[in-house]
Amino acid sequence: MKFTSKILINYVLVLFLIFIASSQLVAQAAVDSAQTKKVKWQGLSGKNEEFFFLIPEGFQTFADGDYFTMTKRGDKAQIDNRRTLARYINGVVLMIEFYEGDAKDILAALTERQKGQIVKDEFINGFQFKSYVEKTPEFIWETQYFLLKKRLYVLQGVARAENNQIVRNFFQSVRLVNQKQTAAPNLNKDVKSDSITNLPEISENLPVRTDDSQMLADKPDRGVIILYRPRPKFSPEARRARLSGRVKLKVLFSSSGKITKVEILSGLGSGLNETAVNAAEQIQFLPAEKGGKLVSSYKTVEYTFSTY
Repeated sequence: MKFTSKILINYVLVLFLIFIASSQLVAQAAVDSAQTKKVKWQGLSGKNEEFFFLIPEGFQTFADGDYFTMTKRGDKAQIDNRRTLARYINGVVLMIEFYEGDAKDILAALTERQKGQIVKDEFINGFQFKSYVEKTPEFIWETQYFLLKKRLYVLQGVARAENNQIVRNFFQSVRLVNQKQTAAPNLNKDVKSDSITNLPEISENLPVRTDDSQMLADKPDRGVIILYRPRPKFSPEARRARLSGRVKLKVLFSSSGKITKVEILSGLGSGLNETAVNAAEQIQFLPAEKGGKLVSSYKTVEYTFSTY
């Protein structure tokens, strides 16, 4: 009887251990699944449905306009409207900018500042198409310009390594529509271009930890790469006071690809501190890396305000 009881106890103990192990596996699976999520590609179009593209859902949008940029010849290129869409996902930044105004001069001003090598310069379906690629040990930055009349579309894809599938899908999704004709500038000519191809969902990698203070890197192997800094707006109070100067910020560039903390080191007041912080929170960047992993790091950012 004692022997039977002992066997029963051991059997129950084994079942208990199996239950604990199974619970741990389920819990670990839940944690693993919580660190990724499926993201679909969303189709969008430009003005008059002349420009189509796909971008992963969850992108940010920014609006600006009524200012000018300068060409090397000293010509002013008026920007009536500028809209920007940006998406950080899995260590990659995708952006598209839409300009209205002196589009030809805007294109000239932007391409004059290009650091990359030009790889395409041609006309496709009525669009002037220019493509540049900048390769460094830190990143691969591809930029494409599409000019049609008084409108300019600028696509950018930035990754740490070449042949990134997300970047490739982003550019290959572009369709140019003019006089009922459709062209796919980044696809082989034998591929049908009459519609946007459906792209597979992306498994977005989410940060394991959300507490940035636990994973700061003072000396990362590869530092933060700032790709886009929105212009801060000039507050009405500062404009009336003709206030000029700099706002200096300490910004936390999170491993999640988002700005998670901004501290004012020195400011100006009259609403300019707030506009500088708001602009800094919208910076697009590639996170720093250490030991092959994305890490968070601080960086000083300054904004200069001046009245004419």
